[in-house]
Amino acid sequence: MKEKLRLCIVGVLLCLVGVVASHVCYGQTKVVVDVNTLWYLGDENELHREKYFAYHNTGNDVEAQEFKSTYDVVEGRRFWGPFSHAKGQTQEVGEYPNPKSNTDNTVRAVTRYISTEHPYNAYVDGLDPVSAGEWAAEYYKNWVGDSDRPMYFEPMNEPFVHASEFYDGGWNIAENVRIKKGMSQMYGEIGKSIHETPELANMKVIGYSAAWPSMELDGFGHWGENMKSFMDIAGEHMDALSTHLYDGINVEGQNTRRSGSNSEAILDLIESYSFAKWGEVKPHAISEYGGIEDGYGDDYSDIASVQTVKSINQILFNLLNRDDRIEVSIPFITGKATWHITEENNYQPYGSVLWKPTNIGEPTVEGWEYTPRVTFYEIWKDVSGKRVDVTSDNFDIQTVAFLDENVLYVGLNNLSDGSEEVNLNFLAGLPTTAEVRHRSIKIYADKAHEYKDEVLAELPENISMIGGQTSMLVIKLGEAVDQFEHTITTRRYYNNRVVEGIAANTPIFYQFKDVKLGEGRAQLNFGIGRKHDRSKKPEILINGIKVDVPDNWKGYDQADREDFFGLIEVPFSCDLLVAGQNIVSLSFPDGGGQVSSVVLQTTLDNASLASDEISLSPEVMNLGVGDEVELKLNLGSSSSEEVAWSSSNEAVASVTGDGMVTTLGEGRSIISARTASGLIAYSSVYVTAEVLSSQSSLDDAGWVLYPNPTEGEDVTVRFTQEVRIDLVEVLDMTGQLLYVQEVDRVLKTINVPLSQLSGSSTLLFVRVRTDNGVLRTKVFSK
Repeated sequence: MKEKLRLCIVGVLLCLVGVVASHVCYGQTKVVVDVNTLWYLGDENELHREKYFAYHNTGNDVEAQEFKSTYDVVEGRRFWGPFSHAKGQTQEVGEYPNPKSNTDNTVRAVTRYISTEHPYNAYVDGLDPVSAGEWAAEYYKNWVGDSDRPMYFEPMNEPFVHASEFYDGGWNIAENVRIKKGMSQMYGEIGKSIHETPELANMKVIGYSAAWPSMELDGFGHWGENMKSFMDIAGEHMDALSTHLYDGINVEGQNTRRSGSNSEAILDLIESYSFAKWGEVKPHAISEYGGIEDGYGDDYSDIASVQTVKSINQILFNLLNRDDRIEVSIPFITGKATWHITEENNYQPYGSVLWKPTNIGEPTVEGWEYTPRVTFYEIWKDVSGKRVDVTSDNFDIQTVAFLDENVLYVGLNNLSDGSEEVNLNFLAGLPTTAEVRHRSIKIYADKAHEYKDEVLAELPENISMIGGQTSMLVIKLGEAVDQFEHTITTRRYYNNRVVEGIAANTPIFYQFKDVKLGEGRAQLNFGIGRKHDRSKKPEILINGIKVDVPDNWKGYDQADREDFFGLIEVPFSCDLLVAGQNIVSLSFPDGGGQVSSVVLQTTLDNASLASDEISLSPEVMNLGVGDEVELKLNLGSSSSEEVAWSSSNEAVASVTGDGMVTTLGEGRSIISARTASGLIAYSSVYVTAEVLSSQSSLDDAGWVLYPNPTEGEDVTVRFTQEVRIDLVEVLDMTGQLLYVQEVDRVLKTINVPLSQLSGSSTLLFVRVRTDNGVLRTKVFSK
């Protein structure tokens, strides 16, 4: 198992001061809840239960009605649609009934569930995708009523793993790829036709229903052949991208866990490619997720049934914490599945059911009772409200917190296989508590689970959690909290690079534009696919400043996977971010594998964000030590207000009460101007020693940069003698830092990868810092 080192981030729990330092420590997990701070993920703050609490069924019998009412659960997914209907009418896949004449142009109502179909009812080799799309739109417009018109249409369930069933002659990679492309074209035409039908404006098309998202296999060839190819062909016409996430083997693949860092890396890669391709992040539709239990025999057992609840909870915490990018999610908990209760199956219930017969093993069902899967809905019963701030200093302890007027729900989940002691800190205290309940579920591999819902005498300071345990604290407060002292927002910044190969000691650069500055916390999320003997700890520079990379990540060590594929989260200080463009580099000590995605994430106090009403000029300054520059503050309509000036790093730059900046040492600092009414403007200051050392044996004749001008390709700096190079930087005309490479080696030549700087200005400055001084030259990029 991976070493359980925890990052204890000093100040990360205080949303107003940001991350100011870090160190590694062992000990108790600390979870901090702040009911006085409202937390937005993008534009989302309220918990929309219908996005998360469904079941994989659309039944409406007595038991189903009582279940949905008791647990506030919606219908999830149904196997039926236009192609199954057409096959029943024409007896041929790909042959469709004639359109109906209908003059009703009103927008059709929909019912919230996903409709999907088995591939053998929808697809055949040689199918005309345009006709399929037109028929799907015709069917949902004119052939069904509101209850049979779904909000979401997912044309096929897990189609790509069935691709080999649509050609003859045994397994053939080229044929497999061809069929997948044909299926993708069908999806694209269905989405296009439904979107072009005004009467179906309430419907959304999702796809492709990825059963086996092992993106990293074959050097991410699996990603390229499957999800990436689907996005390239059909993604433009999808309202959400659907994926199935399972712990265990789903149809085929390795016996592995998706929960934790692996599922995080999968979803981040899809989001990053979505941004790179369309400039926006299309949401996820997780149309199935859970766990696939193995080793419990063919007959039903409660011990086997409950295993999935652990996986469902672990994946759910992941989804809840990316709420602004989730369209719909459905845990794989089915209805009664009476089709499975047959003599052939020894009259046993299907393993994934919510209800089982009271007389298992007999041909005639006498009655129904819940399976242990109902505990998933028990522990989340009534959870609702507005998201409030909650943090954990242990990647393996997942957290959520929601406040519904006078009821606070605090959810905890232990991703680790081992026990964890969790210390709870309610920042600034809570109003008087009227009642505290602790719901918990402990699941064991070889004995009955334990579900408890108990009233506690007082608010607990600590909770002991076994591996895989989920806990929900339900805290009734003596009074409602309707005023919040702070509001924070999590923003994610993407770039145009995905699945980049790793070469030893060769930095990979990522540019993040339009990053908002403010006070709070920040982290860099990078996904990697590598062999297990390769490093998972690159050197990371954020705008040229090295940050600590943790030894830990969410979930297990993935040792039973062929490769490690997971997301590693790196907390860092918000002070490292600058106005304008931010540059991040990753450099590994060894080669092999790929960086799948890199995402910059901030959670900032909204009151600390730069205002559109005032501004500082210049926004970015590149200065030498000892320089003085007077910042110009445009106050707009706030010209009569008093202004407070400050520097984030007084050792680098100081600022007077009238905006005069004096540089004192190398480094960077953020100068802020705040009006009495709370409006803020920022300016970033870079300070370097620009003058050649008086002892320098290197002058302008001792080095050359070529080619110059460049056609956008890389350039090389060549010296006439060996020189110890400390740092290579590229700046634009405003002094904005575009590229930083920490070298610290004796070399005669150094490559500068200008080709990585997409969209850069035509005039750039290359700066090489050596032990003999700082060299600076212009390079023209056409």
